Amino acid sequence: MLSHIFRTVAATKIFLMHMSTSATTITLTPSADGDVFNNGITPPVIDTTDTVVSTYSSGIAQRDAIFEFDLSSIPDTAPILGASISFFLFAGGLDSTMHAIDYPGDGVIDLSDHNHAGTTAASLTVPRVTSSQTFSFNYTDVSGIAGALAGDLYTLRFDVYGTSTFRLASLEHTTYDPLTLTIEYRSQQQAVPTPTTLSLLLAGVIGAWSRHWIQPGWGRGQRQGIS
Repeated sequence: MLSHIFRTVAATKIFLMHMSTSATTITLTPSADGDVFNNGITPPVIDTTDTVVSTYSSGIAQRDAIFEFDLSSIPDTAPILGASISFFLFAGGLDSTMHAIDYPGDGVIDLSDHNHAGTTAASLTVPRVTSSQTFSFNYTDVSGIAGALAGDLYTLRFDVYGTSTFRLASLEHTTYDPLTLTIEYRSQQQAVPTPTTLSLLLAGVIGAWSRHWIQPGWGRGQRQGIS
């Protein structure tokens, strides 16, 4: 009897499935951070050992804050749903707009990061910081993160336009936390049976059972032999 049921169910080819998805959030700290200073006159200076990372703008002089991240914990094809940045900012600076520029990274901070072409992932208007505090802002464009997944390495650069200096806690700071990048992505999809699928499978089993056992004359005590 069971063989009849299995053949019946297999013959129906019921493979109605739905894809179960869920969002996963991961918070990353930089694998490296530092800044690059260039005034267009003297040779550029790279600093990756200070307890602060600075971004600065004044005339032709520019200091860019650079952060490198390892994205290998995120699947290469995972859809990026959103991202945000959080960092500790020391007192100082004037009202200004800080731009977060991102692009695929190479794992190191060097002169190539200064004015490297990229996507404006977010912009934040920062008022004069009268007391040290933590700032956070959301990405408005996550395409730069998505584009860096295949290579696992991701670079974020802070540019400031307008005469101002902003100083952030770096990886080397022993009191305040470094910048963090939080990414939300859609985790791998998994196929699971839908209620409709289960109902149809059950109906198939019941139908096979009925055809096997309920024969003409069942009410008169007649019964099909077991095959």
